[in-house]
Amino acid sequence: LMTEFDEVIAARICEQHRELAARWFERLLALLPVEARDIFPTASLLDHIPALIREIGTYVRQPHDLAIVANTAILDKARELGSLRHDQRASLHQVLREYQMLGDVLVAFVLEEMDRLDLSPSPGESAILVSRLHEAVNALSQATVETFITLYTDTITEQTQRLESFTRMAAHEWRQPLSTVQFGITLLQHPSLDPQRARRTWEAVERNVNNLVDVTRKLESIARLQGTQDTPLIQRVSVTTV
Repeated sequence: LMTEFDEVIAARICEQHRELAARWFERLLALLPVEARDIFPTASLLDHIPALIREIGTYVRQPHDLAIVANTAILDKARELGSLRHDQRASLHQVLREYQMLGDVLVAFVLEEMDRLDLSPSPGESAILVSRLHEAVNALSQATVETFITLYTDTITEQTQRLESFTRMAAHEWRQPLSTVQFGITLLQHPSLDPQRARRTWEAVERNVNNLVDVTRKLESIARLQGTQDTPLIQRVSVTTV
């Protein structure tokens, strides 16, 4: 059941959705040691957050309509955030922490409005409203996280397939020179091997060892070209959480 308290707070969230997005963004910048544009590289992506907050306000006003889970456009924005965070190589912990901060910003705003407007809701009304806020944030968080995990899983699968292909190629490139070296070493150990044959065998062994070195360098170059994710990523995280 809607109360006057719910209606007032929901209206204020919708009215102040951009201000709330700015508060959340400031907290996010304080959490992540990066430039603002590194988090939201386009204005379009940055505008997703006010839209999500406005939708949260609508949900607080009309929770029975399941406004968020039924709003495909809003869920698409949440999913796009998941895709962005995956491309930026964020951690799942970071994504969840961002939504936790959004919930904290909204609850703090409710407390401010209660004091500013001199609202005196019952404990039950306050609990229900905060619960609705968290339900809405969790619904959006789930859409973002599901996209993030799907893309992450796809990346792991692709990397596994690439590694298997690379291993097969490396084995093929190494097999022939190794066989020649192995045969040459066995031959050189034969006591009746004449000096001329021994010299030719030694030259063949040396030549194939050089081939192996060359193949190894080429395969390392290929690995570096394919290893687009093989760069260090530094993030500030809570040691306690880890």
